[in-house]
Amino acid sequence: MVAALCKVGGMNLPTSRRNVRHLRKLLFGALMCLASGTLLAGPLDGIVKEANSFAPTNGVTLKKATEIARNERGGRVLSAKPYRRSGTIGYEVRLLIDGERVVNVIVDTDGRVTNKK
Repeated sequence: MVAALCKVGGMNLPTSRRNVRHLRKLLFGALMCLASGTLLAGPLDGIVKEANSFAPTNGVTLKKATEIARNERGGRVLSAKPYRRSGTIGYEVRLLIDGERVVNVIVDTDGRVTNKK
């Protein structure tokens, strides 16, 4: 085995053919991760923007939707997220009723509460 010293970043590292192969694999993997991150940054940004683009911009906010749902149905809010299906735009709110039953309701942009179908 050939043992030589390689000066990398001010450090002397022992190298051999095996270490060089591992270093190449490591660098290749790091470059692939960096490349995939830059390639995916554009499309993922578009997906996130698209996913949030249907959230109501006027009318009810997420916080207000959870308040409306809790006041209307009672219980504790488990989660809330933007909702868009069959022409209805608003928020889907999950509520825990009486500590044992989970109910999903939709709060539309006008503040009306309906059960999720």
